[in-house]
Amino acid sequence: MFCNKCGKELGEGTNFCPGCGNPIGEVNNTPTTNNAVQNQTVEVKPTNGDGVINNTPLPKKKSVLPIILIILGIFFLFIIGIIVLVIFIFKGVVSTSNQLVCESNEGNITIYYNDTTITGYKAVGGITYDFDQQKKIADQKGSEYYVEEFNKWFENNTSGTCRKELNVNNTDFEVDNDDSNDTGTKVSTKTAGEDKFGYIDIPEKWGKFTDVNGGHQIQFSYGQTYIVTIDYLENPAATAKTIAETFYNKEKTNTEVTNVTMETTTVGKEKYTAYKISEYYPSEAIHLHTYWFDIPGDSNLHYLAIEGPSDVEDYNYIIDSYRLTK
Repeated sequence: MFCNKCGKELGEGTNFCPGCGNPIGEVNNTPTTNNAVQNQTVEVKPTNGDGVINNTPLPKKKSVLPIILIILGIFFLFIIGIIVLVIFIFKGVVSTSNQLVCESNEGNITIYYNDTTITGYKAVGGITYDFDQQKKIADQKGSEYYVEEFNKWFENNTSGTCRKELNVNNTDFEVDNDDSNDTGTKVSTKTAGEDKFGYIDIPEKWGKFTDVNGGHQIQFSYGQTYIVTIDYLENPAATAKTIAETFYNKEKTNTEVTNVTMETTTVGKEKYTAYKISEYYPSEAIHLHTYWFDIPGDSNLHYLAIEGPSDVEDYNYIIDSYRLTK
């Protein structure tokens, strides 16, 4: 006799098919063909070897899909990170900033700046620029204030004008200053001055300065920030000391200045005795140092002055370079 479900041959008295576990009721004595078995769906349940069905569930396999998704997620994050980094680097290379473009017959200069300071410059023609010192001023006063002051200076002292341009490419500029060493002492200078006034050595990048109020003096400057003055009084009735003391007492009553002091020092290569008066203009954050001195054998009284921000005395070498003749 045969199982009517799977076709397995059965022994006499069999209650369950040893092949598929099917309860034996009515028995089909006709063996099934291979085709019949192949064409019907057969559910084969595991047995324990004695023909009894084992109902213990088969262990489940873990899906690899979550792992694949995690790997893909990490991969895409990595790609996005690279893209963001490239954009950031590219933006840094071709970043933009504001610029003040000044043009004149004497020369042209473009100053690049951001919200806080100046970032570079480009000078063409006779205009030169002491970037390191000018940046200190911009850092102290703010870029907008600095740009406005430079604009005023340029238009007052040249034949040209300035204009602002916002958010432009700033890759073509200079930022180095090759006429100063690490100690602040200038190493690239030129001789400036005139007979009777005397001569001094000033940085190559400085130019002649004309005070809007006029005057007898000769002045040199850059950016209306650091200004050095040479002057003399012809055949004065008083000595340098007397005139210096008069000036000192006058400045002590000047409400526009503070920290007025007077001391005796020396100036020039010949170490002339000079009377130095120092004072501070808080409204402009400017220090002024004036020197009054006599030169033996010369009937004129001589005068030197230098003004600028808190580090103006870095330029004391200019005062020390003074001489009456070239």
